[in-house]
Amino acid sequence: MKRICLLVLLLILSACQSQEPVNLQDSENTEEVDLGYIEEGEKEYIFEDIESLIDMSQFVVIGVVEKAEDYAVDGTVYNIKLEHVYKGNISDSYINVYEKPQDMTVDQRVILFLEGWESELYSEPLYNALSESILVVENQKVLGKQKFLKNDLDDVKTLLPYIEKKSKESTNSKKIRKVKDRATTENELIELSTYVSVIVPKEISIESSNVKLVNYELVENIKGTLAGSQLFLPPHIKIGQKYKVYLQELDDGNITLTTRYGSVVPVE
Repeated sequence: MKRICLLVLLLILSACQSQEPVNLQDSENTEEVDLGYIEEGEKEYIFEDIESLIDMSQFVVIGVVEKAEDYAVDGTVYNIKLEHVYKGNISDSYINVYEKPQDMTVDQRVILFLEGWESELYSEPLYNALSESILVVENQKVLGKQKFLKNDLDDVKTLLPYIEKKSKESTNSKKIRKVKDRATTENELIELSTYVSVIVPKEISIESSNVKLVNYELVENIKGTLAGSQLFLPPHIKIGQKYKVYLQELDDGNITLTTRYGSVVPVE
């Protein structure tokens, strides 16, 4: 549920290697009309109403934009101070939402309909707003022309209780996949891993402050048979250096590091 213009950025954020295209099931609450929408790859999904938007969201929150910083290619990370979480379980007082520049500005009060995930390459959960769904609140009024929002819900005193009610009724309760920080022993790390391989990075395709998308040469498979030619790896890796990598294949076929720390080890 990511915009095409953010595809490269969000591939970096997800820090995983797709083995097959991701297919989003068509929803009963979508149709191809000029409303708010979600894009996945080259597909477009349309919100008929705020109820379907809430149901499709993993998290619904209200908060204030504290900071906005440039991130990677045509992206901005917005630090949001949360006032209330209507849907989902977020224990932090602040979250980072990755979006396009100018989607939000500092000091804005916003209602956000979010998807989220954790990555072995990031120390905190990552969040992204569903397309065209950011609502700005000013003087108790909801600004913007999102067509999924009915006229009788453009007042905060009406909208927020409605969001809370519909969030409790939502049947979508998908949770963020939890990431393991580190293994206690190498034997545990090997047991947790689908693949253990020795590789040599040859070229960096994409780079950010947290992630490098690396073209690699396979030297040896120690456990499993690693296929493909690219991996998302931490930013400290160096071209030409040999590394032992511990990798897991997720249920959706994506490959990522086994643990947040200790899964990429230099080999002399």
